Amino acid sequence: MSFIKAAPDREKMVYHSLKELDGVRKIYHIFGDHDLLLILEAENRNKLMDLIDHVEEMGSVNASRTMLVATEYSYLMITRDIRNEAFAAG
Repeated sequence: MSFIKAAPDREKMVYHSLKELDGVRKIYHIFGDHDLLLILEAENRNKLMDLIDHVEEMGSVNASRTMLVATEYSYLMITRDIRNEAFAAG
């Protein structure tokens, strides 16, 4: 997901431009430090990074903040790795 801060008075234009991008699954107008919340999806991490770069390079996007959401499976794998490292070190 990405939080987007649009240039003043350009929020609607940015909203409609982003809504048309392939990979933008949902878009929400929000209030606070950012103007929009994007739910993004891509085949792989490289394509996701390309999509994020494209969004950030749009002329009316002043700032963005992106967070990756871990699946339950990846969370379990990370937890398992941490436990194995602690066991090996102990």
